[in-house]
Amino acid sequence: GFLQPRFQRFVLIAQLLIWLATVFLVYKIGQSVNLSGNWLFVLLIGFISTSWILVTYIYDPVLTQFFLVLGTFALCTWLKNPTSMWWILLSGVSFSISALIRPTFQILTPLLAVIVWLLSRKSLNKNGLKVAFIFLMSWVLLVGSYSFRNYVNHGFFGVSCATGLSLSGRA
Repeated sequence: GFLQPRFQRFVLIAQLLIWLATVFLVYKIGQSVNLSGNWLFVLLIGFISTSWILVTYIYDPVLTQFFLVLGTFALCTWLKNPTSMWWILLSGVSFSISALIRPTFQILTPLLAVIVWLLSRKSLNKNGLKVAFIFLMSWVLLVGSYSFRNYVNHGFFGVSCATGLSLSGRA
């Protein structure tokens, strides 16, 4: 069952690994943007109370935080190497998953797609529209398919915390 010590230990270890990965990615983001005091951000992210809360399920703020940081890391990596489309795809998927977990981030991916397109145009990158399309399509496929699922099952097209129609199912 869910309250067995073995399951609780597994969830605790998984939650701690997600938290450690988040802290490591924050450090790598600081390195990639040449931030001199990036250790301060690592300390700040490490001591946010929702980052290390120990409960018997994967806490959705920790998971959302991880996917937001992973998306930011992938976006920063793509900005340094704009020829690799895998980084922009990983970024779009990560931001889209965070929107599924916490619907307050739903508008983030389309907004970032516009910013990515504008950055690509400014740097005279001929793949700007393609990059923005890849970034946006990850959002359309993930969030759109879950919204369609909600429409079929509940008559509501969208992802919402108010109705519990998100992956976390909590407000």
